[in-house]
Amino acid sequence: MKKFLATFTAFICASITPIFIEEVFSRSSAGIYFVVVVVLLHVLVLALPLFFLLSWLGKVNFWSVLLSGFAIGLIPFATFSWPMGKSTTASYTHWNGSAMVTSLSNGQVTSEGWREYVLNVVEVGAIGLIAALVFWLVFRSLQKTK
Repeated sequence: MKKFLATFTAFICASITPIFIEEVFSRSSAGIYFVVVVVLLHVLVLALPLFFLLSWLGKVNFWSVLLSGFAIGLIPFATFSWPMGKSTTASYTHWNGSAMVTSLSNGQVTSEGWREYVLNVVEVGAIGLIAALVFWLVFRSLQKTK
């Protein structure tokens, strides 16, 4: 029962983490409902099964949890935001804060586009890593209490 409560509480805290990060660092809270849905899907479809697998294998430790969180954040985002193959004629130019930059030109991803893609993917992976760290800290502290 103690392990179940520790796991449940740790997953709740880890789920709140990306929502909190989005709310603090976003310029608007309009996308908060989207973030909540994405976080819940990540937890239910990816994190819980992976945790149960690692638990069954006896491999739940600090590094496996952190690596899992990073991968759970990074892989789905990297897959669904992959810039190649969307259109052969599309172009995309936007303001990056200091200048107009082209990320996509006639269906081809530019070096700026690849740079943005990698930065965004690593950022989302880092959010997953932070959520995994929160999970681990809560999980371990609740397991150690008497």
